[in-house]
Amino acid sequence: MINAILVFNNHGKPRLVRFYQHLAEEVQQQIIRDTFHLVLKRDDHICNFLECGSLFGGSDYKLIYRHYATLYFVFCVDSSESELGILDLIQVFVETLDKCFENVCELDLIFHMDKVHHILQEMVIGGMVLETNMNEIVAQVEAQGKLEKAEGGLSAAPSRAVSAVKNINLPEIPRNINIGDINIKVPNLSQFMRVPFLPLLPCGHAASPRCGEELASASPGILGISSGEHVPVVAALSGAAGCLLCPPSHGCPLPWSCSL
Repeated sequence: MINAILVFNNHGKPRLVRFYQHLAEEVQQQIIRDTFHLVLKRDDHICNFLECGSLFGGSDYKLIYRHYATLYFVFCVDSSESELGILDLIQVFVETLDKCFENVCELDLIFHMDKVHHILQEMVIGGMVLETNMNEIVAQVEAQGKLEKAEGGLSAAPSRAVSAVKNINLPEIPRNINIGDINIKVPNLSQFMRVPFLPLLPCGHAASPRCGEELASASPGILGISSGEHVPVVAALSGAAGCLLCPPSHGCPLPWSCSL
């Protein structure tokens, strides 16, 4: 059984970590550090197998690794696994990564971690070897990629539709819409256009529901504002000069309605 799969660079930075037995986070970090120190001090011409019983608390555990450029691929297995078989499995894993990413490098493992885990999961599940045929693994990964693109296109369709509607340039709002025998007359929307909410008026008075009440009582229906609504508006629209509620001596700079 495979107990752990570790991939780290020449500086000990882990790029892929997968444990197939439950271990505490501190124990996992300690295993990664000890494994790096064990593998780093070995020359390239030395055997790729070494005992690691002290790491997992047993005497039948061993490390099987390969060094590619700046990355170490390390498999921790028990005595039931074949050393040469695991070496071939590492080679298949690396070749599959190279085929999926086209000249794979360390950055691919950093920025495409989800895809790397998917490739590994096609090969090993629960510590047991599932597939060693590279063509089958690549085919499954490509099928998953096509499915993700299709789902991404469907999920992005509403946002694309909204964006397309926003980008439509209508020089004039249509007044009459004809659908077969149905004729729809569009009312003038300008009278329902609302003025942005302004919390303070230029005269320094705070807006209050009385502003809306004054405007609604003066000119009902203007701007679609109902009585009691908390919206300050330009008093000129209601035919007033200056603030609706300010005394003539107040000297407001602009004709706003206020609540003085």
